[in-house]
Amino acid sequence: MLNRTQEEIIQKWPKDWNTPLVSVRCITYNQQSFIAQTLDGFLSQETDFPFEVIVHDDASTDKTADVIREYEKKYPKIIKPIYETENQYSKNDDSLDKIVDSACKGKYIAFCEGDDYWIDPLKLQKQISFLEKNLDYGYSYTNFKGFNQQKQQFFEMNIEGLSGDNYAHEMLNPTSSIWTLTFCCRKELYLSRPKLNRKEYFCGDRLIFLHLASISKGHYLPECTSVYRKLSESASHFKSKRAIFKFCFFHNKTYLYFLDHARRFEGWDKAKKRFSIRLLPYCFFSSDWEAFKKIELSLFPVKFESFYWTIRYLFVFAVYKLCRIKPFFKCGCFLVNLLDRK
Repeated sequence: MLNRTQEEIIQKWPKDWNTPLVSVRCITYNQQSFIAQTLDGFLSQETDFPFEVIVHDDASTDKTADVIREYEKKYPKIIKPIYETENQYSKNDDSLDKIVDSACKGKYIAFCEGDDYWIDPLKLQKQISFLEKNLDYGYSYTNFKGFNQQKQQFFEMNIEGLSGDNYAHEMLNPTSSIWTLTFCCRKELYLSRPKLNRKEYFCGDRLIFLHLASISKGHYLPECTSVYRKLSESASHFKSKRAIFKFCFFHNKTYLYFLDHARRFEGWDKAKKRFSIRLLPYCFFSSDWEAFKKIELSLFPVKFESFYWTIRYLFVFAVYKLCRIKPFFKCGCFLVNLLDRK
């Protein structure tokens, strides 16, 4: 635990503060080995404004909640925990977001998961100071580095961040430089994000970034402020091929949703076609007929639709049945992943 008292942290804050300016949003589950380092990174922040840490333990089965309780006891004005008795993430609905979002009282929200951590004590101060002075900017993000937990070594992320307007087209790059652990934004913009069905779309950080990049300016701080911990399995890394396939499928559907609803920008038509083609094989192997038909018609319009789709449905259905057999499914996943890298 950090060797710093609560009084030392809040000594530069306004004496009469009632509401925090920033809410740090931290989701954790079975991360007892990492959560202390994450919380220490929050508590090491040196700011002239009040902030709170909303740490949500999603019914962990290890001792994560016990670690959080120790911090809550020592820093009651800053650490605001939420302890679940039932896992909310597994419900696959909006319950987790609703619970955490309603607890965030700040004007701004900063994000960091329970296995990542901050290393720059001035991270929040730099980002919030910029956003407070530049009202036309909606979000801020920074450079960071990675840490391979299995190999126990750091690695560079080679971030090429951009500042300014119309960053939406850059967000369509899967290797976009905005990552959750460095991200901070105005709460009203964050809350205005579209609410999508989690059973059909990937409703995580990428949707937030796409939305904010399409409606506001973004600020990039080139300094390394955080560490991303790469695990063998997490919310975005999977061992199961089927899990990887499903994640990529929903991910690409989210990009297409964004393209259908966001304001137009230079290169929009090419981006729409590119993501349609990328999504097509996922629809093909997951038998999402509606999405498949919609994309195919946008790419290859035909006059004799009924005959065309009768033949195509029979073909896709046959291939789908083959993919139910394990070797064929692995082959299908390999082809999809190969296409996805291009």
